[in-house]
Amino acid sequence: MVKATHWANKPLWQRFWPLAVLAAIWLVFYLLPVDFFAHLPIELCLIKRLFHHECFGCGTLRALSFLAHGQLSAAWASNQLVFAYLAALTLYQTQIMV
Repeated sequence: MVKATHWANKPLWQRFWPLAVLAAIWLVFYLLPVDFFAHLPIELCLIKRLFHHECFGCGTLRALSFLAHGQLSAAWASNQLVFAYLAALTLYQTQIMV
């Protein structure tokens, strides 16, 4: 059985690099125009391409873009699960940091 190492014993960069990556991704979503993902020339979702039906993840990129620009109602309309994704990610990050 592998013994878990407490994060307090790790160097500072090892504890906070996931937050730096998330901040960089958030910055990219903020710098791109809001409707960038709505007008892509190709369909990114493989399920929608093959079966012509939206999956539970369709609209996530649009919703994240709307969230980065502070448009909560548009994000909710694009994909309601993005709020659950963010809640789970926040919970995961706080468990890592402690």
